[in-house]
Amino acid sequence: MNYQTPTLRRALAGDYAIGLMPPAASKRFEQLLVDDAGLREELAAWQTSLARLTDSVGQDPVPDRVWQAIVARIEPQVAAKRPLLSGLNLVAIACVVAAAVVVLAVF
Repeated sequence: MNYQTPTLRRALAGDYAIGLMPPAASKRFEQLLVDDAGLREELAAWQTSLARLTDSVGQDPVPDRVWQAIVARIEPQVAAKRPLLSGLNLVAIACVVAAAVVVLAVF
């Protein structure tokens, strides 16, 4: 990959700065930073820009209801388990058994 392309360098530095890179790509990017002053400057520019975004954010605590809503959206939803022999399942099983008896009786 050609890491000298300005657009790619900007995108990689941005992804690294906001934590979007997978671990292997982050390690490779960190290796590139060691020998590339221009790439370090690009990363520093991203970090400075991102830090400015938090300057205007207040220090008010987030209400519990907001955290609960966030957790509810990001945690996997677990469906309630229904017993195998519940009402509709019993009807379905009975229909299959009846159909099997009819098919065996006909043939």
